[in-house]
Amino acid sequence: MKDEMSERWHIDPLGGAFLSLILIFTASIYLFRASLPGELWWTWAAVGIGCLFLLEAVVRSARSKKGFAMGKAMTGIIFIVVGEGFVYGFEDIWPLSIIAVGFFMMGYYMRHIEKKPAKKTQAEKTKPAASRTVTCPVCQNEIQENWISCPYCGVNLDDETQIY
Repeated sequence: MKDEMSERWHIDPLGGAFLSLILIFTASIYLFRASLPGELWWTWAAVGIGCLFLLEAVVRSARSKKGFAMGKAMTGIIFIVVGEGFVYGFEDIWPLSIIAVGFFMMGYYMRHIEKKPAKKTQAEKTKPAASRTVTCPVCQNEIQENWISCPYCGVNLDDETQIY
């Protein structure tokens, strides 16, 4: 179990770094709760944690070729909406905001679901692949596609094989 956890942080050190920032931020908010406006220190912690999730989404998106880190961004927005809901006194409205975010996420992810190809029938599985005629580019004798050199003229076939 310990090896699995250390392996996880080696694979994704950015996740560990942001988790440590969340812990440091939350503990700091708790320590300085007396200087915060209002009595609910955890609402400010929720807003800050939401901002850290949004920051992580931006950093991950900048480092990734896959696109925007939507899950982290949505998590950040949820934390911010809940925290701000209690800070500004709209406790009864924030659940509606979360429902709206949920519908947005559902629409976003449903658009990105790839359609799986239809399963092949037994006849299609046993049907031989279409044969391709491969010829040597020099002597024009028929050769096998995976040969490295032509046995007839000796030419190197690595990149010069022609497929008709």
